[in-house]
Amino acid sequence: MKKYLFALLLAAALVGAPVMTQAQQQPEGFTNVSSKDAEYLALVDKANTGDGKGVDWSQLRNLYVQTTFYDPYGGAQAIWYTLQRAGMLVVASPTEENVRAYKALLNKHFAHYRAHLQALDLWNKTKTTAVNKALHENAFREILRSIRLTGDGKSAETAFRVIDPAEESMILKTFHYRLMGQEFRQNNGQFWDVLKYINPQVMDADGKPVQQEMFFNVNVILQASGSR
Repeated sequence: MKKYLFALLLAAALVGAPVMTQAQQQPEGFTNVSSKDAEYLALVDKANTGDGKGVDWSQLRNLYVQTTFYDPYGGAQAIWYTLQRAGMLVVASPTEENVRAYKALLNKHFAHYRAHLQALDLWNKTKTTAVNKALHENAFREILRSIRLTGDGKSAETAFRVIDPAEESMILKTFHYRLMGQEFRQNNGQFWDVLKYINPQVMDADGKPVQQEMFFNVNVILQASGSR
């Protein structure tokens, strides 16, 4: 899995994402959901058709954080274990009901990279037909790319915008940097996580690694947690 993840991370910064219009209809198979939940799930339905390459991933992620599915803290871990349980149930008993329940969970967290990693992990281990490998590979790459498009991480003004703290270390890995430390900063109602890292290819005059900083804007995370 580590080699497989490395290959996906390497490809994440190299691919493009076309744009599509926002869906408004109620998603098939879902009832009694909030308007934002419905709007998000309708767009996810479109992402699940074909190879999912016609999705505006920035729009999808913006909608996700407005849904009842979004958890600003602990989301990544909870998503992984919830999907693991549902996925293994599919493998043990691939009934229509179990497959539908697993796919419904994937849809709810389609904008979160961890959902796609779990699906790919399940496919690698079981080759279950409940997982569309190509779809989740593309989704994972496009989510990372959408984060990379929000800035360059070199300053507070050009910080990467993330919706889960786990995305910070994932982005750092796409650059193949080594994490050295982390701190939280705020100024005028803006909030950042700053990762201290070493780029193995950058040395000082004495040939020693130079510690640098990567900025992540975490406004969405703090604002969402403060309203729940």
